[in-house]
Amino acid sequence: MGVNPDSINNILEQRPRTQVFSLAAQHGVGILARVPLASGALTGRWTRETTFAPDDWRSLVFTCEQLERTLSYADAVRFLEEPGQSLAEMAVRFAFSDPAVSAAIPGARNPQQAEALMSAWRVGPLPEDTLKRLEGLWQTTFSRHIQTSIQGATVN
Repeated sequence: MGVNPDSINNILEQRPRTQVFSLAAQHGVGILARVPLASGALTGRWTRETTFAPDDWRSLVFTCEQLERTLSYADAVRFLEEPGQSLAEMAVRFAFSDPAVSAAIPGARNPQQAEALMSAWRVGPLPEDTLKRLEGLWQTTFSRHIQTSIQGATVN
């Protein structure tokens, strides 16, 4: 098995943290955490009425049941929100909570978003007890059904 130093890594998709991060750290390889906002699901802006343009790859993945499931998972982590820290900012902090991660691509779309996400990075990693709680959610719930990319999606 090869190590891909860029991995989808977010609160809802923690597989790389359990399968790759420690190996990368042992070999001095930094991880580029992609999709820390779970393709937008952790921005706090999606609703059950959210739809995506036909040319947006998310329209192939986040439909009906998968959208509902992903939103319920995002709702399950809203406990992370604090005054002055949005769910998106906490998701960025999660991405940098493992020392194996050397960079992340959160996908800011404007300067205000970029500044908010950089501010979250400056705050630092999430507390250990919060990480344990998120790991528990991953193991008991999210890992069974999460899909945060087009990989494995059926295209008609």
